[in-house]
Amino acid sequence: NGDDDSSLLVIDQLSPDDSGNYSCHVSNQFGSDIQSTILTVKAKIEISHSLCLYHHTNVDHTMFFIWKLTILLSLSFSTIFAEIRPKIAEFKQHRSQKIGTKFKIVCIVQEGTLPLKFRWQKNGIVLSNNDSHHHHHHRIETRSDESQLTIDSLQMNDGGNYSCHVRNDAGSDSQLIALDITGLIFCLLSCFSNDMWRIFLLV
Repeated sequence: NGDDDSSLLVIDQLSPDDSGNYSCHVSNQFGSDIQSTILTVKAKIEISHSLCLYHHTNVDHTMFFIWKLTILLSLSFSTIFAEIRPKIAEFKQHRSQKIGTKFKIVCIVQEGTLPLKFRWQKNGIVLSNNDSHHHHHHRIETRSDESQLTIDSLQMNDGGNYSCHVRNDAGSDSQLIALDITGLIFCLLSCFSNDMWRIFLLV
């Protein structure tokens, strides 16, 4: 699923049969692009522990205890209830985009016990939808296991390091992407006598 400028493939419950090479193809009247990734699904062995206590009294009124510890290995009949620390799908480390284009990055948690708490940062400064310092220039949308940061029209000062942080009771994880803005407009000011003029250079 997705919208006009994005597409999202979701597999709710992974199995070893889902292992393979996944690719996304996109095209328009100007050309096409493709990105691929390899998914390896590891089988999980679950362990349950049972502790049994036996009490016996013999004719000499000597009491003894027999402790029996049984470790059962099972693939389908036992379950361990343990908190799993979150793990974020790896980001592309660097991206270059032109001024005025849309920037969108999705922070997807591949594994981890709910509930999860997300936090976005730019150059180490926390971003939020109520951030008056950035004049609501960005938009953050968060679901139970993913969070999306969107900037509809990139400006000169949007370049920098963007990071997604997620945590739960078991631990935390983070991913970072460096964004460069190309096609910047520089304004050079100079003054001769009483006249002020501007030279705009597009690179």
